[in-house]
Formats: sequence, C-alpha cells, structure tokens
Amino acid sequence: MIFDFYLSCSFNLQNAGSFTSVSFRKEPFYRDIIGNEVRKELPDGYALFLHRRKWTDSFAEDSDLMLWIFGFVFTNQSYAASQGENPRKLNAQELLAIRRTHPGYYRDAIKGSYVLILYDKKENVIELVTDRLNVLPLYYAYADGRLVVSSNTAMILKNIWVNREIDPLSMAMQGLFDYMLGEHYFFKGIRRCENARIYRFSKEGMSREAFWDVSELYHETLLPKNESLNLLAEQLKKNVALYTSDTDKFLLSLTGGFDGRTNLAVLDRPKEDYLCYSYGMPGSKQIRVPQDIAKKLDIHYRPIELETEFLDSYYENSKLASYFSNGTAPIGFCNIPYAFKKLSAYSDTIITGLFGSEILRPIHNNGIQINDKAFDIFLSDDSSEGLEKALQKVKRLNLIESRLLSDSYDGLLAYFNEHYFQKYQKFDSLTRLFFFTIQEGIRKYFSQEISIERVFVSTRFPYFDTDLVDLIYKTSWAGMYNGFLGESKFKRRKGQMLYAHIMKKYKPELGKILLDRGYCSNDLLLPFPINYLKVAFGVYCAKKYMKNANGNDTFKTEVWSKEPLKQILEKPNTISENVFANRLENALQSHTEKFNFLTFRHLVAIKQLFSTIL
Repeated sequence: MIFDFYLSCSFNLQNAGSFTSVSFRKEPFYRDIIGNEVRKELPDGYALFLHRRKWTDSFAEDSDLMLWIFGFVFTNQSYAASQGENPRKLNAQELLAIRRTHPGYYRDAIKGSYVLILYDKKENVIELVTDRLNVLPLYYAYADGRLVVSSNTAMILKNIWVNREIDPLSMAMQGLFDYMLGEHYFFKGIRRCENARIYRFSKEGMSREAFWDVSELYHETLLPKNESLNLLAEQLKKNVALYTSDTDKFLLSLTGGFDGRTNLAVLDRPKEDYLCYSYGMPGSKQIRVPQDIAKKLDIHYRPIELETEFLDSYYENSKLASYFSNGTAPIGFCNIPYAFKKLSAYSDTIITGLFGSEILRPIHNNGIQINDKAFDIFLSDDSSEGLEKALQKVKRLNLIESRLLSDSYDGLLAYFNEHYFQKYQKFDSLTRLFFFTIQEGIRKYFSQEISIERVFVSTRFPYFDTDLVDLIYKTSWAGMYNGFLGESKFKRRKGQMLYAHIMKKYKPELGKILLDRGYCSNDLLLPFPINYLKVAFGVYCAKKYMKNANGNDTFKTEVWSKEPLKQILEKPNTISENVFANRLENALQSHTEKFNFLTFRHLVAIKQLFSTIL
C-alpha cells in the first residue's frame, strides 16, 4: 500500500526542470516510519512514494498510462455481481484493466479509501480521482503550469513558488468548526482534494468535476424495518470479511461501546488471525470492558495503557500527530502515534468502528463533528444573521486575529449560499444540516485520525463503506431521518438497537456483556417498559461513575497537555504571530482556554505545525 505520495511536474516549458528535489527518507519525522521509498520519472517531473508490502500492487503502467493507488480499492457490490463474483481487493494492474474496459464507468465499479493518480503519457495530463467519501486526502498546489501533489503539505511547501500566505477564509472556517470546509487549507497556495472529484491538470490549466453528491443519500421512501435489518447485518458481515481479505493478521479496535463490538460479532476468522486492542488509562472502562469481552470469548486482546511511558513521550508524539495530520488534528491526539508504534509490529492493517455511530445517531450538538455555531448558521431563520452570531462567538474567544474573521464574513456567506442554501434549497433546514454533517463534520473529524495512522497502518472502516452507507440511508436506521437527539429517548437508541440485533444474530454472547454505557445490548431488545427501565438504570449508574471520575476515565487531556501546550507556545513563529499574536499564550495564562478547549488545542497544533515546517 502507498501511504505517502509526492508528485512534481511542469506543463510549462519555461519552468521545465525547475524542481525541488525531496525525499521522505530525508525528513526527520519519517526516521522511524517503516516503509520503502520508490521514485518514478515523468517527462518533466517525477513521482515519489512510500509503501508497505509490494509496491507493484499500488502502481501499474502500460504504453498509455501510469496509475498509482494512494490507499486501497475494492470492487463494489453491483460491479462484482455483474461479473458473477464477490467484491474483492484490486491491485493497480487490475484496476487499470477495468478502466481500459470501462473508461467512463470504472469509478462506479469501485469503493474503498483512496485517491487515484493517473498520468496520461500521450496527452500529458495528470488526473486525480478521489473516492466518494474521501477521508484519506491528497493536497495540491498549482500555479503557472507547475503542479505538486502530496499527502504531506510540509513537502509541498518546500517548493518556493507555492504561495505561503495564510488563507483568512480557511482560518475563519477553522475557528468556527475546528476543521476547514471544501478544498480550503491554511495556505492560499495549497488546496485539499475533495471527495467524489476528478481533477485534471494539463498545459491548458486545471479543471475539476464532481461525480457524486451527498444529497443522493436522501430517500423519501424507506425500506421496511425487518428487511433493512437483515440487509444491513449481511452487508456489514461482508464488509468485515472483505476488508480483512488481503491480510493474514490484522488488528481489531475494541472499545467499551457498540461499533467495534459489532464488527467482532460479524467477524468470521480464527482468533489466531487477529489481535483486539484499545487504549485508555489503567482501569478505565475502555480497558476493562474489552478485557471482559476477551476473557469471556477467549480471544486475544492487548491494552495500550496511557501512563508513565505515554506521558513521557507526550510532547514528541504531539509533534508527530500535528505533522502527519498536516495540522488538522488537535493537541491531544498523541495517543495515536504512541499506540500504533507498538501495534504495527503485529499487523499493518486495522479494522475500526469509526463512523458507525455517527451515521446511525440522530443529529445533535456534540461539539466535535458539529457544534453550536453550525446550528446557528443552518437553523437560523436568516442565515446571514446566523453566520454573524457564529462569528461573534469565535471573536469572543479571542484566539484568532479578529480582522481575519471580519474580512471572511462575505466569503463565508457566499460559500454557504453556493454549497448548501441554494444548492439544497428544496430541502428543509435540518436536512441541509445533515448534509453538512456528513459532507464536512464526520469526514473532516475522522480524517484527522486516519491521516496520522496512515504512516503506521492501513485503517479500514467497514461502516463508511459506500455499499453500506448507501444501504443505511435507504432505511429508517439512519440518523438523518430521526430528528434531534433530544426529541425522543427511543430515537436516541435506534442505532444501538440495530447493533443489538446484529450481535444477537451472529454472536449472542456479546449481547450479555456490559457496555461502557452501563447496560447490555440485549437490554434494548426486551419488551417495554422493562427495556426502558434497564437502560435508564444503566445510564444512571454510568453517569454517576463518570461524575466520580471527573467526567472522563479514559483520557485526562486537560491535565496531560498542560506542559506540552506551554512548550509549543514558547516557540516564536512569524506566520503564527500574524494569525494569533499572543492570544493563545494569554488564554493559557489566564485559564480562559477552558471555555473552548478543543478549539484552543486545534489552534495550538496549527501553530506547532507552522513552527515546525516554516
């Protein structure tokens, strides 16, 4: 698998040969990263990539085309059925063959998490194709016929022609949501490849087109409950089998909740083939619950306990998290490099429960994928007033230069009008907010984690598989159709009931084991009002426990990050000063960072990235 990619070329004869020579292996952050570097020459440029296993699985070439797969690709359900076979993993040569046979259709035949990079030798055209729900992005810089494409923005910035000016609109988006929207990135000269896009670069310039839209997930008529239950259970089982089909051993994320446990329920592999893992403080529910599952099911489990060794490496792993996420992950994601440095020795493939609850849960303000400022903008009677209200909240935090926010108002309003309010005007405001959550919130939040993990492991997420996502949104199980979280306690548990049914069907013993929520999944399937009483009592006990644990027994980020935050903020950086001045340092000294600690940690991580690479 290619897990890091860099391409540099020129379509302008005046710029021919003016390339900055780079190498992943010469970068300090890649010193301990396992993988081999390969370089392929282009007529006026080159491509460089890091890979694990056989690099020829991710690269193919014929007389007309070069093809690189950044990530992984499978055939999807409909194409496989048309060929009289089951979905399967594709290597680059097989994908190239499908493209030759179906040049206009091949994108509809595949699924996975990828960006395809194609070089047309005859036409001298570079084409980038992103998957429909892309969370493993590439970035690009294009100006005056010069092009750089990479998974690593620090490498892009080694080219002196790339515009390093801070993009005020991107910083305003970051302040509002803790992630940037669309293709926006911190620097004006760098853009992020969006999902379901085809980008073409040539001597004529660049173009982009979308081949899918999030509104296609919406359906007026839904499948019957029992039929959809069986279809979803079967599809998840197929996905887990498919996503583990190319590896002898793999890692399986197993926490105290539903998502990983349901993956385990549908898994049909010998216990010698996989190792379950979770991380948290010793004695936390995210350690104790998986330990209980492993003991009762007699499977292999390894806890990654966050204690002295973890704390000693907190600052260094924070730098890794900021660097490999391209500045998109907040301070506090250092558990990811810490854990996968250890776990990748077992396997370079992990199966996770990422996205499961997020696409099944009714919409609510969790402050992470979606927050009160998104509610202000999308649910206000007047969107322009809602945006002004949201920006005022960011200004009151006083973490970003207020001029950047004020100057971005018109650009933000134009962005929302074009991409949401006008585009989806036939939908009600709540459905538009759902489209925003799926298109931006869920994808951009989990992309932070997946981008860090890519240098250690290939992250597979059976729930965000397009076959399963398409199916979920044809059923009443999808959170999109269940309104606000606070409206109904039954709707609140609906997605959990789907998990409970799947566990009961495939591995009933899992339904009897307590969840971190204080109840068992089997409790959800009991007749009313017994189910309600058992769940309510479990929730009461879980809340009481968490209160005694000061709100979190897994991570103590507010305590752990205190000294590393100070260390980061002590390092001066001219670009950072133009964006933040002394606001971040003042917030930490006055203890006002706690008013929005997540946003604060994001902005400090951005400053850390700037200080590291500029």
